[in-house]
Amino acid sequence: MTEGHATDLDDLRVVADYQFGAGAGDALFPADADIELSRSRSGRPRQVYVDGDRVTSYGTDGRFTLGVAGGRRLYDDLDGDAYV
Repeated sequence: MTEGHATDLDDLRVVADYQFGAGAGDALFPADADIELSRSRSGRPRQVYVDGDRVTSYGTDGRFTLGVAGGRRLYDDLDGDAYV
């Protein structure tokens, strides 16, 4: 993983924690997973794949739209008070 990629993931984890509750960033983007970012023409992260599954889309408004795999990860890993 490149340094820029790691910084992007740290930023995405912060957004996920804000949007879905504490721990969501680690649930969606675990450190030990194979994470792939697709980028827009400007270089902004657009789609995030974890272990081959699309977990989220990252909108231009700075918020996530969950994929099915992302919803499952949050449901499985977070307590009932999370924003899923």
